[in-house]
Amino acid sequence: MSATIHVLIFFATASNRATIFADALGIRLPPLKERMDQFDEGVQVVIALLSQDRASFAGRHFVLRDAWCEPKPVQRPHPPIAIGGNGERRTLRVVAKYAQHWNSTLADMVEWRRKCDVLEEHCAAVGRDPSEIERSVNVRLNHGQDPRDIQPLVAGWRDAGADVCIVALGTPHDASVMEPLAAALSELG
Repeated sequence: MSATIHVLIFFATASNRATIFADALGIRLPPLKERMDQFDEGVQVVIALLSQDRASFAGRHFVLRDAWCEPKPVQRPHPPIAIGGNGERRTLRVVAKYAQHWNSTLADMVEWRRKCDVLEEHCAAVGRDPSEIERSVNVRLNHGQDPRDIQPLVAGWRDAGADVCIVALGTPHDASVMEPLAAALSELG
C-alpha cells in the first residue's frame, strides 16, 4: 500500500447522494446508521495508517493488525483531514473528533451558523478547541458571470465566520476567468 496524498484528505458523507449513485450502479449500500458507523471507523483507520509505523485497530467494521502504509506522508502527524457534510448527530461529531477542516454545502448563512454552534457543542463534548477546525463553504461562479457579482456573497460568508470559500466554476470551464476572479476576491481585503 502506498501513501501518496500529501496535502489534504477529504471525506464526504453525502449520504443522500451516495444512495442515488449506488442505486444507479446497482450497488447495495447498508443502512445509513451502518454507513455512518463505517465512516467513523474509516476515518480512524486512515489516520492510524498515515500516522503510525504499524497500525492496529479493532472496530466493528474494520480490523487492522500491524498494518502499514508507506511511504508516510510528509505532513505530520498526517495530512489534514477534511470532512464534508452537515449531519448534526454523526457527521459533525466525527468532524469534532478527527478533522482539521469542515466543508459545508449549505447556502443559508443562518442555518450554517446554527451548524457551527452544533459543531462547537460536539467539540466541547470531546474536549477540542473548535478554532482548530477550518470551516469552508461553497460558492458558484457561473460561466460568463462577472466575478465581482460574487463579492457580496463571499463577504457575507467571511462575516458569518467561514474561513474559506471554495469557488466552483461553471461549465464550460474557462481559465481566463482566474485572474479576474482573483482580482475581485482580493478587493475584499
